[in-house]
Amino acid sequence: MPAPLMSPLLVAALAVLLGSLLDVVVKHAASHYALFGLLFWRFLSAGLAMAGVYRLRGRPWLDARGTRFHLLRGLVHAGAAGLFFKGLTLVSLAEATVLGFTAVLMIPFLGRVFLGERLRVLALAAAGIGFVGVVIITQGTPNIAAADSGQIVEGRLYCLAASLCYALSLIMLRARAQIDDGLTVAVYANLGPALYFAIPGLVLSPPLPLVAVPWVLIFTVIGTTVWVLMTWAYKHAPAQRIGPMEYSALLWAAGFGYVFFGEIPALSVWVGAVFIIGAALVLVLDERRAKPAATSALIGDGAD
Repeated sequence: MPAPLMSPLLVAALAVLLGSLLDVVVKHAASHYALFGLLFWRFLSAGLAMAGVYRLRGRPWLDARGTRFHLLRGLVHAGAAGLFFKGLTLVSLAEATVLGFTAVLMIPFLGRVFLGERLRVLALAAAGIGFVGVVIITQGTPNIAAADSGQIVEGRLYCLAASLCYALSLIMLRARAQIDDGLTVAVYANLGPALYFAIPGLVLSPPLPLVAVPWVLIFTVIGTTVWVLMTWAYKHAPAQRIGPMEYSALLWAAGFGYVFFGEIPALSVWVGAVFIIGAALVLVLDERRAKPAATSALIGDGAD
C-alpha cells in the first residue's frame, strides 16, 4: 500500500479536536432546545446521508438477522449518545470527557460476560486504578455556572452510564467484526438511534424551531466528519499509534470549556484523569499485544 499523503496521527488529532468541538455544540444547543429533538434530527440526517452513499455503492441491505442485531445495537448506541449528551449539560466538558474514558476499562468485563473472553489480571488492576480516578474526581468541587451538587452527581452518573452503554456497543460489534465494514456499521448506527429517538424527539418534546436547524446541521456535519477522519486514520496506521491520540480530547475539552462556558476544571479532574487515562493506556496496549486484531473493526461506527 502506498504511503498516505497526510499523516494519520495529524488526521486523528483533527478528528479529536472536532469531536471536542461537537461537545461544545451539543452543550450549547441543548441548553436552548430539546435534546431529544436535536438527537433525532442529527441521527436521521446523518443516517439518510450515509444510507445514500451505501446504496450508491450498490450495497444490499442486511438480512433479517443482521438488521435485528443492528437494531438492538442501535438501542444501546442511542442510550450512549443520549446519556452522554445529557451529562454534558450538567458537568463541565473536561469532567464529562474524562469520565467517558472509563469505557475502555469496562470492555474486558463486558467481553467476559457476553463473549466469554478471558479476563486478564491486568484488566482487573487497570479497572481498580481507573475506579480510584473516578473517586478522586467526585471529591472535587467543579467551577461551572450555577453549580448544584445534586445536578453534578446526576451528570456524573449520566456520563458513567453512557460509558457503560458505549463499551457494550463496542463489545456487540466484536460479534460481527468479520462481517460488517465501517460504512455498514455507520449506516445502522445512525438510522437505529433515529428510530428510537423518533417518539421522544417528535412527540414528547416541543418541536424544534427553525432557528435550531443550523445547530442540527453543524451537529451532523461535525459528527460525520469525525467518523470519516478517524476511520481513515485507523485504516492507515496501527491502532497502537492512533488510540492514544483520543486522550488529547481532555486538553481540548478543558480549553473549550473555559473559552465558551467559563469552566475551570477542579484539580481533582486532572488528578483523576491521570489515573483513568494511565489505566486505559496500559489496558489498550496490553490488549493490542495479546490480540492485535481484536478491536480493529470497532472503528467508524458513527458514535458521535
